[in-house]
Amino acid sequence: MITLNQAERLRKKSKNQEFGLRRYKALWNKLTRENEKLENVNISEYYIEKKLYGDKLLDQKPFLELLKSPQIRISNTRDFFELVDRYKEINEKISYEINQWKSEGKFPTAYEYLSQMEQEDLWKNFLKVLKFTNTEISPSEIEEYIYEIHPNAVEVLERIYKYCKDIVEEENGKDLFKINKYRYDSTLEDEEISKMVDVSKRLKDVFREKYGIELSSADVLRKIIFELYYSEKEKLKTIGNIPEIFEDEKITERIKAGKELGETRDLICMYFRNPKFFELLKKGKIDVEKLFDSPPEEIDDNPSFYGRIREGITKNLIDLAAYGREGRDSYHDSEYLRYFLLDGRTGMDYSEIEKKIKAIEKFPFLRKKLRSLSEMLKKWKEEGKRYEGANLKLGAYAKWDGDVNLEKAYNHKVEGDAIGFLMLINQGLKAPSHFGKKIKEFVDELYNISKKAEENPGIFYTLNHWEELSKPEKEYLEKELGIGTNELKRVEEWIMDTPKGVYSEAPPLHSGNRGEDASAIDPRSYYMLDKVFYNHNGDKVGVIEYLVGNGSENDEVRIRVYNFKGKDEFAVEIWKNGKGRFLNKDEVKRMKQKLSECTLPTLFLKGYFEKL
Repeated sequence: MITLNQAERLRKKSKNQEFGLRRYKALWNKLTRENEKLENVNISEYYIEKKLYGDKLLDQKPFLELLKSPQIRISNTRDFFELVDRYKEINEKISYEINQWKSEGKFPTAYEYLSQMEQEDLWKNFLKVLKFTNTEISPSEIEEYIYEIHPNAVEVLERIYKYCKDIVEEENGKDLFKINKYRYDSTLEDEEISKMVDVSKRLKDVFREKYGIELSSADVLRKIIFELYYSEKEKLKTIGNIPEIFEDEKITERIKAGKELGETRDLICMYFRNPKFFELLKKGKIDVEKLFDSPPEEIDDNPSFYGRIREGITKNLIDLAAYGREGRDSYHDSEYLRYFLLDGRTGMDYSEIEKKIKAIEKFPFLRKKLRSLSEMLKKWKEEGKRYEGANLKLGAYAKWDGDVNLEKAYNHKVEGDAIGFLMLINQGLKAPSHFGKKIKEFVDELYNISKKAEENPGIFYTLNHWEELSKPEKEYLEKELGIGTNELKRVEEWIMDTPKGVYSEAPPLHSGNRGEDASAIDPRSYYMLDKVFYNHNGDKVGVIEYLVGNGSENDEVRIRVYNFKGKDEFAVEIWKNGKGRFLNKDEVKRMKQKLSECTLPTLFLKGYFEKL
């Protein structure tokens, strides 16, 4: 039994609820009449009562603004239901996270502004950004954007909108700016924004006329804004130069030449990757044969075009070629190497190799060759083990930045094969992925000769008396009988000429594949390094710098090789402890000989450069 007071309160509550529902129905009818995008939304009175009135949504200004905003796409009843659900869920989630951060006493840096902001203001900023960027989204996308809107970014966007409203509206620049690419500490000024818009309009015409690339001003502006996210103030200093850079005939020609390497790169991205590089190109201080991409402003440990630096542990040639880099697949035909390393003959089927070995060992000459190889592999492994386990920084990159001594290099150049010298250094900065393949070729050549001997009595007799023959006799019989020793010699020389010692498990010039060289457009390819050069006294001079060290500037060596292209002349400069010195002819000759014997990291660990 209830009291009279309780009954009166229930009557008033019922009356208020009845009045409230009538008010909500009237509000909803008014909204649907005034808002065209709600004309396909049909909801029941039950939904109005339980959802809209139950959560008092039509009394919340942010929700009403979402309903009215042309940037929130509502095409049908399902979209409306989605908006109601997302709005409620996001509000609850934001409230929960703000309360949690408050209880912890610390907000994440990117969301610190939420500690001083009402949720209504957050929704207000959200709708402003959608307007300023002419971005239309579905209700399901709201959460993707709502968290990334810092008040400072909204202020910047508003000023950008003032200067590029014509781009946004006339060119229909949907998604002109990705909201989450606005830095929360953004400080763009009106003058800077105006310059960006002007540059975007000019570049649209330049790209179309010079490169046949059709982009709207909105497309260009979007790309510029995206690039400015990372270091806007520094990059803004050069932004006015961009149209002149891409109008330059030489740069246009080099970019078009780079098309044969693949699809044209994003030119805006190319420029912002390294503005100084393009300025030097325009001034004629450096040049490139084909411009596929620009080098990074700083060479670092990440794969980058025109070279890179990496840090890794050294490992002896034989074990690295046999077992591969840690955590990666072994190289092609590496089982042939493991066969000769007795400790490696586990868990594999060597029956095919053993069949060949058995046939080879029937003939003393072939058996001697095989055993000699086996002994050399063991010797090279033991020699390399003395220098493995060191953590070395290795690098190879085009020295494009102007920090070079071209005049001194000209005065210290020596005659010789520059490419051959460079390739000797390069070998030690790759992984020895082809070594196992060459061991297999060596075994196959021996096996092929043994098969010929089984089929030809003349070859059979010759092989069994090979050591008794003179050199002219051997050459005559090889020619007459086609024994195959010339092919064997070719493979044998390749194996012997492979630089020995240690290689890095993080080789800067290796493609990461199981034996294949890096393609021409791969950042790690030598091809990319060799395409940058300086113009000096009518010569094209390519400068590649190699780095080897323990990670300390006081314990590293930099080798600059100046290649006077087309002249069979080059100069070598060694940098240690911040000082550089050019090598004389005899020193270059000795260094070349040493590099043919062992790799660059091996020479460094042996202390060779301490004596230079």
